[in-house]
Amino acid sequence: MRKNCLLLAFFSLLSFYFLSCSQTAPEMKAGYCALLFNYSEDDSKPLVRLSYFAQTDTNPQRIQEIEIKSLTSDLSWYLTDLIKIQDKKKYYVGYNNIAMPDNEAFPKGAYQVSFSTFDEQSYTMNFNLNYDSSLYELKNNQLQSYVDEKSFIKNVVAFDANNILLFYSDLDSDDKFEKLLFDNPEAESYKDVYVSSNKSVYLIFPQKLIESK
Repeated sequence: MRKNCLLLAFFSLLSFYFLSCSQTAPEMKAGYCALLFNYSEDDSKPLVRLSYFAQTDTNPQRIQEIEIKSLTSDLSWYLTDLIKIQDKKKYYVGYNNIAMPDNEAFPKGAYQVSFSTFDEQSYTMNFNLNYDSSLYELKNNQLQSYVDEKSFIKNVVAFDANNILLFYSDLDSDDKFEKLLFDNPEAESYKDVYVSSNKSVYLIFPQKLIESK
């Protein structure tokens, strides 16, 4: 996996690895979706992406295509460049860069997810997308007060001089960031990432240079 696959890192704290091929037909389990709001230094609207992954207990290499369809609008996405990943004995398949036309707001409500395999098997799952629409209008200088009021969980992601992701971690203690920087001396910049309690919304703050550099 490319280390600079940033949106996948935001989707989960798990360690993921590429899968080898298998002839076992996948059996789809739970689905996981998250909206990623990437804010900039100026007052422009955030860049928003939807990440969706489904869990399966068997290797999902035979899945060829995923269609994600909003049941409250006429929007749908056909995804073929899928990410297939493994964490221990669990497997995941999905996509982490689903965009709305012209960066409009994602429709709330019910969605249907259809999986198609190379041998024409199909699987269907559903999920509901609910989020605070005001996140599209928040300005950079309003972010901190919003996350403090809503009790978001603070995380951090750091990059080297080539903007390659070095680590993504929660910050469960005051000195943890300093310890992470000590273990990763090549880190040049970072972003604060605030995650909702149900991990369905990620607010990605503007990138900052590490002051000691």
